[in-house]
Amino acid sequence: MNLSEFLKKWKTIKNIANSKAHYLKLGGAKKLGISLRHFQLIESGKYPPSEKLLSVFFEMVTPKDRRELFLAYSRSVFGEGPILDYLDQYLLPAADTEVKGLFETAKVYRIYSTDQLQFLIDQPEVLRFYMSLMLLEDLKISLCPISKAHLKTLEDLELITFKNGEITPSIQVMKLPRFEDSNPRAVTKASEFIMKNVDLFLAKEGHRNQELSFTIQMVSPEDADLILDRTRSLKRWIQSLGKRDVKPTHVPIISVGFCKALEPKDLK
Repeated sequence: MNLSEFLKKWKTIKNIANSKAHYLKLGGAKKLGISLRHFQLIESGKYPPSEKLLSVFFEMVTPKDRRELFLAYSRSVFGEGPILDYLDQYLLPAADTEVKGLFETAKVYRIYSTDQLQFLIDQPEVLRFYMSLMLLEDLKISLCPISKAHLKTLEDLELITFKNGEITPSIQVMKLPRFEDSNPRAVTKASEFIMKNVDLFLAKEGHRNQELSFTIQMVSPEDADLILDRTRSLKRWIQSLGKRDVKPTHVPIISVGFCKALEPKDLK
């Protein structure tokens, strides 16, 4: 899609009657810095778009549509080629900042203790149940698939609570211990917990809704830092999409990232 096509799509979505109405809705000459005729030529794809038009649209579209906008603009200005390929590969769609994700808005959270993590690691079916509970937020006790003894242990570990015949997580947001601010034993258990989730949910034979990839290669130190930064950024972006209120149309998703700049000792 080029910018001409983007403008026509936008006009249809916003139910704008014609090019003149579109031009005026965008602010006309005062805001766009171009004449109506100039705008019509851009809209018809006969003239390249201006930076000012991009700037105006950047403020008008929702954050999640900005990637499509930038790609459409770049396709009109640069055409197909390395610049567009680069943007298409590395430009992530933004989360809609009008609705903050669960992890962005959570003011109250807990960090998993080593005892909590160890119990979940040792009991795969309990882990599956607990992950489901964290996603769905409540479950009738009568429908619980795990034993009463395991439920009691989860309660003793302050991972779940019982209320009005239902099981709920003791708190909505739990975070894993991190290398930056936790002791080595806690971080080790967090790593084991992550790998146990991979083992639990990975379709080893592959699946249309799953992406499992692997690469090991030599890169420059600068590129290694960039790859690590992009891996962390991807996690933050995924978390920003988390929804507070679960709807029937929502889909549970698990994402695990691993990236490491290897040292000589790692290869011996």
